[in-house]
Amino acid sequence: MKLVNFQMGTLALILVASYPGYATHTTNLNTHDLKRINAFENGLRPSVLNRAQPQNWSLVERMTHYNVPGVSIAVIKDYEVVFAKGYGVKEAGLNNPINTDTVFSVGSLSKVATAATALNLVSKGKLALDTDVNQYLKRWQVPTSKYTQSHKVTLRGILSHTAGLTLWGFPDFNPNEPLPTVINTLNGTGAAKTDAVRSFYEPGSSWRYSGGGTTVVQLMIEDVLNNSFESATNQLLFKPLAMSRSTFENPLPVSFGNIAKAHDRVGKLEAKPRGWHTFPEKAASGLWSSPSDYANLAITLMQSYHTEQGYLEQNIAQQMMTKVGYGNYGLGPELSGVGELRRFRHGGSNQSYKAWVEGHLNLGSGLVIFTNGSNGDKLIREIRRAVADAFDWPFYRPYYQYQASLDKSWLTQFTGTYKIPKDVNSFLERGFVNANDKKPKSRQVKLKENKLYYNDTELFAIGPNRFVFEGDDELNQTYFEFVQNTQGRFDTLIIREGENSMVAFKDKK
Repeated sequence: MKLVNFQMGTLALILVASYPGYATHTTNLNTHDLKRINAFENGLRPSVLNRAQPQNWSLVERMTHYNVPGVSIAVIKDYEVVFAKGYGVKEAGLNNPINTDTVFSVGSLSKVATAATALNLVSKGKLALDTDVNQYLKRWQVPTSKYTQSHKVTLRGILSHTAGLTLWGFPDFNPNEPLPTVINTLNGTGAAKTDAVRSFYEPGSSWRYSGGGTTVVQLMIEDVLNNSFESATNQLLFKPLAMSRSTFENPLPVSFGNIAKAHDRVGKLEAKPRGWHTFPEKAASGLWSSPSDYANLAITLMQSYHTEQGYLEQNIAQQMMTKVGYGNYGLGPELSGVGELRRFRHGGSNQSYKAWVEGHLNLGSGLVIFTNGSNGDKLIREIRRAVADAFDWPFYRPYYQYQASLDKSWLTQFTGTYKIPKDVNSFLERGFVNANDKKPKSRQVKLKENKLYYNDTELFAIGPNRFVFEGDDELNQTYFEFVQNTQGRFDTLIIREGENSMVAFKDKK
């Protein structure tokens, strides 16, 4: 596998001079590579641009703007890591630079690694996708309820967030706090900070993201293998994929070394005195890794999808990359697009660490970004656009603001309450609604200081009756069209996100 660790070129010297603490390395890079890297490092931008005055910033500027001390990235091209680099420092105020081996907490990117491990066990015949998970669980059982009478909780349902289980996510634990066992977490007892994991809708009838479900998968793997989760994943995933800088061990011991420390929204060190939190819900949010390591996983999944001799059986990898039910998730990752736009992705968001992975299934390219600041999610959005622009990927293309003035009387026509007049989910609405939404589902469009808002998010005009969110381009840019009827009134709202759409009608009350 080819790995480009960018070191001490002209560009790096400029960065070091402007921002002490950058990790700099040397490799053989041609002029074209240098231009791409320069374009990325100086081409961060918003998702919606003013054509007359387009904005762009350097990575250094935006790290400072968002109070993010450290960033590390790996770029994939043709199923290889072609560029990897660390920026900034492990701890604010110290000269301890991030490098390509620095590990970060990656939040919910843990779920994709957990899914890969579980699906490897499916390939080996030790687990089945559509069997009641209680047949594998020895120390705890999914409680029987009215929701599980007809349809049982299965591995396919859990990995796609359609199994009907509770608990979206989990809070972090500070050093020296007591830690729950996996059984404590599932029962909501002992040192657990969350309620018990329970069913709250019939499996397959809706979707809702569930870290609680992923914790059930953790217990399944432990019970089936009679092994700890961190040991099982080391043997089944990290060693085969040469991920030597990855572990589910929590608390992460100081001896693991080269650890990016946690920082809050103003850039101050958190989780003192150690400098990093503990994530006892390991399968859902407990992975520590480096971007170069995690890129190995992304590459492996793409290769398994296309070949018969991959880490996963090809049929299993294809199922992993196929949406299930009413959500946008396959068996682990979130999915979107067709043709060259087909891709998987997942974000990670623990308290002070933000992370991102995406893989372009039909292009063999992708990106991994890890940060050690609470505002890292905002920075990641801008990094994604800059890398996509520099490497000429068909993603994150900018929208341009409509330049003509839209006055208050025109915008007022769009305001009101919009309702979806049906009591069941539609597959066309994937990702827009989940099991927690009230029915009938309604959306508010309001005008504040001559700006249009969808619920509480500002809409940016790209046409007289067409709008988008700024920054909302993680999966597909959310796109709003107010439809005019034959009497000249705007009484219908179409919301599109890639191949998915939702139609709502203005409440006439």
